[in-house]
Amino acid sequence: MFFRLVFLMTMIPIAEIYFLLKISDIIGGGETLLIIVFTGVLGAWLLKKQGASIFQEIQKSATQSQLPSEAIARGFFTFIGGVLLLTPGLITDALGMSLIFPLTQALWKRYFMKQWESGIQNGNIHVVTNRNGFGYRGGFGGAPQSRDTQKRFDPNVIDVDVSSSQTVDKKE
Repeated sequence: MFFRLVFLMTMIPIAEIYFLLKISDIIGGGETLLIIVFTGVLGAWLLKKQGASIFQEIQKSATQSQLPSEAIARGFFTFIGGVLLLTPGLITDALGMSLIFPLTQALWKRYFMKQWESGIQNGNIHVVTNRNGFGYRGGFGGAPQSRDTQKRFDPNVIDVDVSSSQTVDKKE
């Protein structure tokens, strides 16, 4: 894992610099700089605009006592996409755009959900939750999941513990 990370952290900047130099040879240095500034401003604007709407969607779901899992997923991909757009470079800009726009964001979400599900099924990802006050182990750093535990996993469910001074009625 460490060597993969080092490889990515050195190869991505090298590739970005290479493509920026090639683009500047074709369209000119000033125009290349304008593209970098434009995508940075676009990333900040999209992050602000979509971030506000996602936050409102999360608040609306919370007031209706619903789990805002879809909004949280959209928020995660939008945040990562915005950060990539703020990073100078054409590769990170393309990846950032694909994480922000709804059609490609849905493809990314589907891809990561399949990865998540297969990781749980083959035992590389474990989930630990607390059900009914008793520890329920299927999880990180713990014993491998039993077949019974795997049958109970639902990738569309996020287990959240909430503490509040207000009383909330739960439907189970």
